[in-house]
Amino acid sequence: MVPNELKLENSDTQNTEIVGDSLLPLKLGDQNLAVADLQRRLNAIDIEVEDIHGSFGLSTQKAITEFQAVRGLIATGECNRQTWDALVESGWKLGDRMLYRRTPMIKGDDVAQLQQSLSAYGFDPGRIDGIFGDETDLALRDFQRNCGLLVDGICGQRTIHELNRLRPANGGTALVSPLRERWKLISNRESGLIAKKIVVCEPGGFAKATTALKRSFGNSGANVFVLPNINPSATAAEANQLGADLVISLNLQPTTRDCSIHFYKGYRYESETSKQLSELIRLELAASFDFEKVITTGMATPILRETRMPAVELYIGDIKEVIRKITSLASSIVKASTQWIEHDWE
Repeated sequence: MVPNELKLENSDTQNTEIVGDSLLPLKLGDQNLAVADLQRRLNAIDIEVEDIHGSFGLSTQKAITEFQAVRGLIATGECNRQTWDALVESGWKLGDRMLYRRTPMIKGDDVAQLQQSLSAYGFDPGRIDGIFGDETDLALRDFQRNCGLLVDGICGQRTIHELNRLRPANGGTALVSPLRERWKLISNRESGLIAKKIVVCEPGGFAKATTALKRSFGNSGANVFVLPNINPSATAAEANQLGADLVISLNLQPTTRDCSIHFYKGYRYESETSKQLSELIRLELAASFDFEKVITTGMATPILRETRMPAVELYIGDIKEVIRKITSLASSIVKASTQWIEHDWE
C-alpha cells in the first residue's frame, strides 16, 4: 500500500512518485517505500546501491553523496527536497514526454537536452538549466518556424525528429547561450554599477553583512534589494520578477575558516560571466582576509540555477574575523563586481 505522502502522477511513458515533505529528508537508518524508490532511481542512472531494498544504509548514503556531487548540490549524504527533485529530473530523456511552457514550469534532463540542441543550432534558450521557461519557449518557436514546422511551442516527436536530423556529424557546434550571456553584460558595461539592480540575500544570521553590502553597492550608484533567503526557489523567483542584473547570496560557515564562492554549472554548461565574477571575488577576498583557503566551485543550487541573471553564492567561514572586518568584506565584493561589469569580453 502506498503511503498518503506519496502522490502518483502518470505520463505516457513513466510513473513519477512525488515524495511529500513529511518524509524528507531521507537519511541513514530510514526504512520505507520512499527509500526503495530512491534506490531504484539511483540504480536507473547507474549509481549502484547495494543496501537491502527499502533500507537506507551506508551504500545508499554513499550513492546520494555521489549523486549530489555530480548534480552540483551540497553533498550531505541525505536526500532532501532539492536532491529528490534533481533525482526525478534525471530520469527524463528527450522524447519521454511533450515539452512546452506551462506553470509550474517543466523541469528535467530532457529539457536540458532540448536547450543544448537549440543553443547549438543558434537559437538562444537562455541558460542551459533544464527549466522550460520563456526563453526556451521563444527559441523553440523560432526553431520550428525556421524548419517549416507548426509553430506551437510544443516539443513533440516531429520537432525532435528535426533536431536529430539537423545534428552535425561531428557531434555539435559551439553554443550560442554563453555568447548571448556575454553580450548582455557588454551592452550595459559603460555605466558600470550605476542604476543596476542588485539583489543581496541571506538565510538569516548575517544581517550586518547584507546591510554593509547594500550600503557599499548603493554608494556605487546601484539600486539594491535585500531579500530573505529562507526558500531559495522563492528568492530566485522574486529576483527574476524584479529583473535584477546580479544576485549575491551570503551564507555563513561557522565551523570552518574557509570561503567558497559558487557560480552556476550544470548539464555540461557553465555560466562564464558568473564564473568570472566568482574568480574576481576570490582574488579580492584572498587579498583582504586570512581564510585558510578561498575557492570557486560550479554548482546548481536553486539560487544559481533558477535565477535568470548572473548570480554567485558565498559560503563564508572565519566568522569572528569577517564580522570584525565587515566593511572590508562588502568593499571587496563591490570592487570585484565593478571590475566584472567593466570587464572586456571582446
